[in-house]
Amino acid sequence: MIASPEPAFSPPDRSPDSLVGVRILVFGLGGFGGGVGAARFLAERGADVMVTDLRSRDQLETALTALESVPLAGIRLEGHDDDDFRRADWVVVNPAVPPGSPLLSFATRAGAKLVTEIGLFLSWCPTPFVAGVTGSNGKSTTCRLLADFLSASGFATHLGGNFGGSLLGDLDRIGAEDRVVLELSSFQLARLGADTPRPPAIAFTPITANHLDWHGSFEHYRAAKEELLASPPQSTHPHTRVAALPIEHPELIDRAQSGGRTVVPCGSAEPVEHGIGIRDGHLVAVESGVVHRFAEIDAFPRTGAHDFANAATACALALALGADPTVFETTIATQRPLPHRQEKIAVVDGVFFIDDSKATTPEAARAAIDAVAPHAILLAGGHHKGGDLRPLAHAVRDHARRAICFGECREELAAVLRAEGVEEGRIDVLHDLRSAFLRAASVATPGDVVLLSPACASFDQFRNYEERGARFRELVSEHRKGEARG
Repeated sequence: MIASPEPAFSPPDRSPDSLVGVRILVFGLGGFGGGVGAARFLAERGADVMVTDLRSRDQLETALTALESVPLAGIRLEGHDDDDFRRADWVVVNPAVPPGSPLLSFATRAGAKLVTEIGLFLSWCPTPFVAGVTGSNGKSTTCRLLADFLSASGFATHLGGNFGGSLLGDLDRIGAEDRVVLELSSFQLARLGADTPRPPAIAFTPITANHLDWHGSFEHYRAAKEELLASPPQSTHPHTRVAALPIEHPELIDRAQSGGRTVVPCGSAEPVEHGIGIRDGHLVAVESGVVHRFAEIDAFPRTGAHDFANAATACALALALGADPTVFETTIATQRPLPHRQEKIAVVDGVFFIDDSKATTPEAARAAIDAVAPHAILLAGGHHKGGDLRPLAHAVRDHARRAICFGECREELAAVLRAEGVEEGRIDVLHDLRSAFLRAASVATPGDVVLLSPACASFDQFRNYEERGARFRELVSEHRKGEARG
């Protein structure tokens, strides 16, 4: 897909208490609560809300159940009607709607304002203490840790965006001193529009190629991420105008500084003059040569370089939003992997089974392999979103026992593995996850790790990465019962 120029997206032209009678079309419900949250919030405030989606009632069962009590003007499924776009005052565009959709241009020509759920929230959020986190991998983990730092420091904290669904329904409960943490995807950022407020405190995890099937090029993907670098409102507190940025991305650091933000370089390496990283077995902040220790690395539940970098980034934003650094070590020590993120499911006859279904990029899968090297039996495949598979092949070649390729891109992935030096005897090519799992379980020996870290999206065979991870868990459970009977 080649990303095409789109009509302009805008912030709302009225407040939440002035929505009565506004004709709003929710264009796509989505799978993670944003469309449902927007439809509910807008309809409950008197807007005339219509929902339209290409998917069927069966595919949208969960979302439609959540909307049963909402006074909607109508729901149109399995297709769109031009008249719905023609009569709308606003069109709330779901992040997954592809770039260049002709319906966006049609709606604009008909006089509609294009808005997004996250744009509405940022425009209406009543607190200035907002942090936005983006990047290619590690966003959710960083956001969860940041929110826990703030909660442990005594702040009422709200976590949302691309993590956990819409916060629009929480607007009435968010106070002026509350803290808000938002995970922000490239899809959301690409459509903020120039006039939508940016979070005062921002962070990037490292940026690598992702979602190229949607963006069309790495340049477009990166540009969407960099929308977060736009200057925050001048009304925000000066000490919150912070950008926590990966030390390996100097170009981001330069842009943030030119935009008036205070930059805190973050990573897993030792900070020199300024930044947060690892020194002498501790997570530390260095400022003008002065070292502040936050936590011993022995306190970390996982000790991969990406885990240290995520923690450093969360610490930087937490300090900007007023957190107490004395809570950092205890909070880090009590963290557990989020579902489907390098999550240990079971140990069966000495074989470990790890669900890393959220790893939808080669870089994320490579990090998972490195964390369990050299014991991984990798289950990888699905819908390839674009990007270079060779780094994953190198990780398999150097740090894994074997790779079992499944799903839509299985042949493509296997070909890259062979081309990069992985021996034929260490590669299996199978149709689906079940077949791949059974093969992995049959060759695994005590000490091995059967690692579901697909490096690809799930849409070829599953609705989302969560469904894929749940299927992996079911297979582990069946295998466990079978071994018990044996």
